[in-house]
Amino acid sequence: VEVATKNCVKDFNYAGLITIKVEKSELSIFSYGGTASLIAKISDNNVGSLDYTCIEEGSATIKAAQFKEALMTQINGKVEISLNKGEVVVKLLSDKTVKRSIALIDNAVTVPNVGRKVEQSFEIDREVFLTGLNDVMWAPATEEKMSSYMCLLVETKTNGDAQEVRFSAGSGGRFVVKSIAGKNVYKAGEDIRMILPKNNLSNIHKFVSSIPGRTLSISSFEQEAEAFIPEQIDIECNGSTLCIFGTENLTKYPDMDSIINYLYPNRIYSDMNDWPLAINGVELTQMDYDSNIHNTEVVFDVEQEKFMVTPQTSYVSTTPVRAVDIESCVIKGDKIWFKCNSEYLLEMVHKAGKNDKVQLNIESQEVLNDTSSDKPLQR
Repeated sequence: VEVATKNCVKDFNYAGLITIKVEKSELSIFSYGGTASLIAKISDNNVGSLDYTCIEEGSATIKAAQFKEALMTQINGKVEISLNKGEVVVKLLSDKTVKRSIALIDNAVTVPNVGRKVEQSFEIDREVFLTGLNDVMWAPATEEKMSSYMCLLVETKTNGDAQEVRFSAGSGGRFVVKSIAGKNVYKAGEDIRMILPKNNLSNIHKFVSSIPGRTLSISSFEQEAEAFIPEQIDIECNGSTLCIFGTENLTKYPDMDSIINYLYPNRIYSDMNDWPLAINGVELTQMDYDSNIHNTEVVFDVEQEKFMVTPQTSYVSTTPVRAVDIESCVIKGDKIWFKCNSEYLLEMVHKAGKNDKVQLNIESQEVLNDTSSDKPLQR
């Protein structure tokens, strides 16, 4: 239903519709909103408690939201779905006076063909993928001018018996990365680097979180225009396939290793429990701030072993955040500070774990001061 009703192309022919095809062995549902399609195969083989019986084969196209509402109102029992005089009728088997009628739509939903020429492919535990998706799907860019960051990067890496799958998303000014490591986390013939578009992350999340099954098969495919196969990323699980389109422009993403593995000269720990008070000061000043970007300055006081957090507004509210495990910290120089968009600190507090320590990695001002300015263009 979500694929048919959310993130659809404006005025798309099949927006809001689903086609139900009934066969002896299974029930198939097709939806296509222009940016994604879903082919769902439902039977007793993949849904154990379905108790599916086909009396007569056929197909019907109806509005997805109306079908969902009909099922939701009769969710506590088995139902009979039938076609009668231009309507699809949903009846509760235990009391056939309880029924919902849905008007038929003339045009059947036609979905693009599933890809054939594989570019990349891997299998991954469904819960592992869902964990990574949950942790970073809020982080892609929101501004259209940053369209190259309106996506989510999935990478896999193998080092001997150890495997790692990494989920990354960001705005260009900040990135959120979730790494999950272990054995038998995924299966792939090579390291994977796949970019998922932001506009369908909610559909991907809904599909992955609700589909019964343990393993996802995720593949990217080349375009085959003559066969009505657009470039796509397909997620298959338990007989159902979600196809994501509009991926042809998502070809580049920053090298996250160069960001994550950079060895900053100052690496200082603090307790996450101490940051909410400092962020309260940020939120208080942010409400009355007129500029598009509300900045906060964070200065580390070496003698007091504290961060001093100060929102950059006319109402100044400085709050200390103490360093912890100071013997494990690396501190170089006496001018250690940075300034960033206040939203980044708010996200750190609201999205990160509440009972753990956080490591702030800060470049030295000496290094920044020594950075030469760009030379003017020579003619």
